[in-house]
Amino acid sequence: MSLYRIYIDEVGNHDMQVKTVTDPNRQYLTLFGVAVEKDYMLNTLQPEMNIIKRRFFQQDPDEPIIFHRTDIANRRNQFHSLWDETKQNAFGEAMLHAYRRWQYHVMVVTIDKKAHLAQYGEWHRPPYVYCLQVLMERYILFLRGKRATGDVMIEVRGKREDRELAQAYGDFFLAGSSFVSSDTWQNHLTTKRSRLTQSETTLRVYNWLTC
Repeated sequence: MSLYRIYIDEVGNHDMQVKTVTDPNRQYLTLFGVAVEKDYMLNTLQPEMNIIKRRFFQQDPDEPIIFHRTDIANRRNQFHSLWDETKQNAFGEAMLHAYRRWQYHVMVVTIDKKAHLAQYGEWHRPPYVYCLQVLMERYILFLRGKRATGDVMIEVRGKREDRELAQAYGDFFLAGSSFVSSDTWQNHLTTKRSRLTQSETTLRVYNWLTC
């Protein structure tokens, strides 16, 4: 049976304040997930990603290169060499070619917080938790279709937010959700706890293509 991992990060704003919700620049929240089969990640994707890093950036073994979108877009820190337009174009082409070649599955959930409040008048649950539920339901149904199991790695957000996230994830695992039974959650996820990472996900397809 295949084992997958989904890497999850947020794009947008999870704030529930009315003044935030009504700001066109902050009314949306997106959770972006990339699911990769474990052996493919270890044997193909990660080694090829490391080749790209070594090709374009001077790498200190004690300071690994992490592809942060804002650092890349602003060509700062380890990415200052991208001020060279020729190198920047070559790096972009290498990444786009890799994204087209690599094998992965993208799952995206977006909530319009303004429209949600207009329709329901209240928050049934925090926007991040709502998006996480919907994304995880699709991930589990994906695993069921593949007859596979999987785990979850989520970008850290903050101590309070991470506690809420861990609680919500555990509740979904034990009790199920609106469209997926608890048995299905438990049959296809390897643990009742999500993993947190302080580095950004290995694949930043959405952010790279839109930066």
